[in-house]
Amino acid sequence: MALPAAQYNYGEITESRPGRVMVELHDEAILALSDVLDAIGAQDIETRFNETAAAMQAVTALYTMLDHVNGGELAANLGRIYSTVLANLGRISFTNDPSLASESVELLTPLRDAFDDLDRREHGEQENLDHARNIVSGARAMSLPTEASGA
Repeated sequence: MALPAAQYNYGEITESRPGRVMVELHDEAILALSDVLDAIGAQDIETRFNETAAAMQAVTALYTMLDHVNGGELAANLGRIYSTVLANLGRISFTNDPSLASESVELLTPLRDAFDDLDRREHGEQENLDHARNIVSGARAMSLPTEASGA
C-alpha cells in the first residue's frame, strides 16, 4: 500500500504556498488517525498498521519542515507536539489503545486549523491571525502533561 505523503511531491508547493502544505499534511495525519480508530474498533490489525504508518509519515514530514534554527519558540513548541504525536503512534502498535489516537487528533486538529487560518490570511482569504496564535499556544499547553508523564 502506498502511503499518501510518499506519492506527493511537496517541493514545488512548499516554495509557493508552504502554509497550505502544512494544512494538507495535518489533514493526512488526522484522516489516517481517524482510520486508525475505526480499525482498532473493528480489530483490523492490517489497516491499523497501514494507517498508523501513514499518519507517522505525515507527522514526520511536518516535523522535518520545522525551521529549528530560525523558528524560535514556535518551532520548539511545534516540535514537542509532533514528537508527542509520533510517540503516541509508536505506542499504538504495541497497545492497540484508541486513546492514543484520539489524543493525537486532539493535538493536531487545532494546529491544522491555525495553519489554515494563517494560510488564508496570508493569501487574503481571512483575517484571524490572533485566533490562530491562540490555538497554537493552547495546543502547546495540551501537550505538556503528556510529556511530563513520560511520553
